[in-house]
Amino acid sequence: MLRELLIANKTGIADDLPTRLAGKCMNIDRTPKTRELTGAVPMRFNSDGTSLLDWHIKGAAGGVGKPGRNYLRMVPKTVSDGLGKTISYNYYYGDYGENYELDAGSHDVAPIGSNRKVNYQQWMVPTYGSEDNISGNHYVKDGRTENYGNCFWFADLKAGTYKLICEYKTVYWDSYNFMRYGYGYRHGYYYFLNNGTEVKHPHVKLIAPDDTVVLNERLLKDGTETATTMSRLEEMGFIPGTSTLTWFYHEEFTFTVTSDMKLGFFAVFPACARFMITDTDVVANKSVQDTSVKSCWEPYKVTLPVTVTSEGQTNTVTIDLGSSPLYENDTLTFTGTGKTVPTYSGRNIIDVDSDVKPSEVYIKYKGW
Repeated sequence: MLRELLIANKTGIADDLPTRLAGKCMNIDRTPKTRELTGAVPMRFNSDGTSLLDWHIKGAAGGVGKPGRNYLRMVPKTVSDGLGKTISYNYYYGDYGENYELDAGSHDVAPIGSNRKVNYQQWMVPTYGSEDNISGNHYVKDGRTENYGNCFWFADLKAGTYKLICEYKTVYWDSYNFMRYGYGYRHGYYYFLNNGTEVKHPHVKLIAPDDTVVLNERLLKDGTETATTMSRLEEMGFIPGTSTLTWFYHEEFTFTVTSDMKLGFFAVFPACARFMITDTDVVANKSVQDTSVKSCWEPYKVTLPVTVTSEGQTNTVTIDLGSSPLYENDTLTFTGTGKTVPTYSGRNIIDVDSDVKPSEVYIKYKGW
């Protein structure tokens, strides 16, 4: 019992109220003192109501953190195109210089209230090693085997129903200037992709690690596709010079996974494009200046919400982790982030909102 009283006196923590109160009475001096705790969350402590003096959070196997509404993350790499050269993808953003933006002019695809600068205007540009120039038409060759290993995007999903969201812009509208002024002078591969013999319609797949295909969808389809890819793309306005040019596309495909699983996302598409996997309740909003356009784009990002609760009150401090959670050898610190964690006067509980909990949390605070 003495041991429990001494612990209660030092930390303010006890298994029952009488022990905690008795422990507090052993210390006549009730001046808050600087104290430290290290352990697993949720962690209980008595604070004088000032913010934590210091803290650190260590990662764990599986990754500590909480993804935003976009579960699809890109893994930058270069793979063989199956034809002796390579394919890679890179993100480019909306601001390409003082006077040029990818979405310059009246066509702004950011929803009302969104920041249309860097974080929002994020488009994928493929770099293909093989191409042909046939009668002035630039074909890019893509002979990849369509399997999990050749995917560039990945998602860790729990059992449930989701939406795959694809947004892309006709490169006729933006790609010429984009390629010329934003990424050196080269053609934007305006129309379609092929592997040398077979013309490929833009399409996407979700593929499990064992190469089982969970979803396989053609892009730019409305149920009235013609026999050839070129004709279909002409109809959809993806080829320059057609009479009905549609400059922006937003497509959604619903799918279900029956168990927790990893998925790779494989895409064959014209530049510029961007992709998301979201919960089914995510809704696309109208754009600011062009109400014919709707978008719900959000880059893949991971945050770590740190919560402090006390007697029904809750304060959450959200720490931006970028595009990667905290793994075993990663440590997040107060010094490194500059994030202040407030507390309440009295008994507090600190925790983090993550399926994978940190391997260790350290806090330094004023209290009893």
